[in-house]
This record gives sequence, C-alpha cells and structure tokens, in this order.
Amino acid sequence: MGPFLTCIGAVDPGLRLVVSQLIRDGVIGSAVYQQSTASTNSDALAELQDHTKPSKPLPRLHLTDLQTAGRGRQGNLWHSRRDALTFTVTRGFDFERFETAPVSIAAGVAAARALDY
Repeated sequence: MGPFLTCIGAVDPGLRLVVSQLIRDGVIGSAVYQQSTASTNSDALAELQDHTKPSKPLPRLHLTDLQTAGRGRQGNLWHSRRDALTFTVTRGFDFERFETAPVSIAAGVAAARALDY
C-alpha cells in the first residue's frame, strides 16, 4: 500500500484503503495500522523514543482495530470495542509558539464533529 503505510496482522482491507488515501492526499505523512495493540499512544511514544528506527513523515497515524490497554486523560485505562475508532496521531510542534495542552481535547472534538457531520 505504499512505503509509508505499515500493516501488522489481518487488518480491515477497507480501512487500509482509507488510510492509504489519507497518505496520498497529504492529510497524514505515514501510518502504522495494527490488528490489535495494547495502546496506540504507547506505540507512538515508544516509536518516538526509539532513535534507531528510520523516521517516517509526520503527521504519523497509529491505528488499531482493537486496543486492550488504552491510556486516557488523568491516568484512565480503557479497552476499545472492535467497531471503535482507536488511533493516535503524532505531529511536530513549535513549543515556543503553541500551547500543546488542549491539542488532545481539540482533536477529540474535531473527530466527533466530523463523525456527526
């Protein structure tokens, strides 16, 4: 599906095509799509901390069909259902220009509005 999409396990073919189109359209720079993972947030953080891996273009989407140990705000843990939209997006920030604290809330609101649209 292209050099910037990595699929792990038997992922949903339709969603794989959607992610590929997001990369082609320039909405995201790269993606990792897994059938199952403990936490997309933990996966993204581990990848950022592993300086031995070749870097992929940002923003980078970490997406899964099933998340078993998700991490939420204030240390909350949760599991996703198979029909849930479970992902983490990694992007670069200019920390001197932007306050990053509200980014996760803003992303959640934007996703909810897009799904409601």
